[in-house]
Amino acid sequence: MRLSITRMAEISVITFKRGINKNILFSVPSSIEHWGIYVEYEGVNHTQMLYHADKTSLINCNTIYKSKPWTWLNNNDKKVDYLVVVGYSSKLTHETIDEICCKISNNRIFNTLVNNCQEWVKSVLFELVNTGNLSNLSMEELTENNEIRPLLDW
Repeated sequence: MRLSITRMAEISVITFKRGINKNILFSVPSSIEHWGIYVEYEGVNHTQMLYHADKTSLINCNTIYKSKPWTWLNNNDKKVDYLVVVGYSSKLTHETIDEICCKISNNRIFNTLVNNCQEWVKSVLFELVNTGNLSNLSMEELTENNEIRPLLDW
């Protein structure tokens, strides 16, 4: 008899407080906090990745997508405001979410008020649902019973 081990990825929304540096943080409403997606991949390497978007620069408003190995527990990051688990996936890989993030970011204008990092995170999560990498039930639970306020237009 052969045992099959299912590898899971835990998908979370993470928000960061805005501030001048790690020691001087502003108490701001979550509508202007920086949002990202934090994924912990089970497996031999137990990889933890942060996926987020911003505008390219002050004068260039194109969206730039970034990903990096990151764990808030090891960084003891005081800027982390919320970490809310959205759901789990048995088939999500870094390559899959990287492709989705690139697709969402391609030719996208970043507008701090209406097409910001929060909207980018929502678009990526909905694409994860559309591709079968996240359950629709998980998204419904997040939008109805979330800890992040406000979830713009959810």
